[in-house]
Amino acid sequence: MIAMTKAEAHACRATINRLTTLVDSARDLRGEAKTLGLRDTARSLADAARTLDGARTRLVEDGAEYLDAARAFINAAENMLTDRAIYIGRFANGRR
Repeated sequence: MIAMTKAEAHACRATINRLTTLVDSARDLRGEAKTLGLRDTARSLADAARTLDGARTRLVEDGAEYLDAARAFINAAENMLTDRAIYIGRFANGRR
C-alpha cells in the first residue's frame, strides 16, 4: 500500500464519492431509458456505469496516482450523463 498525505486521502475520498454518485446516476438513467424502450441509450448508460465503477475501483486500489485519470472520467461522464438525461426527458415528454 502506498502512503498518502491527508490531502491526497481527502482528494481520493471526495473523488470516490463523486464517482459513486455518477455510477448511481448512470444506473438510474439506464432504468428510465429501459422503461421508455430506449435500448441503445440504456446499453450506453450501462456501459458508462461499468466504466465508472471500474475507475472507482482503480482509484481505491492505486490511490492518488490515479486521481488525474479518475477526474478525467468524471468530467466526461458528467457531460455524457447530462446529454442522456436531456434526451430521455425530451423523449418522455414527447419532444424527440
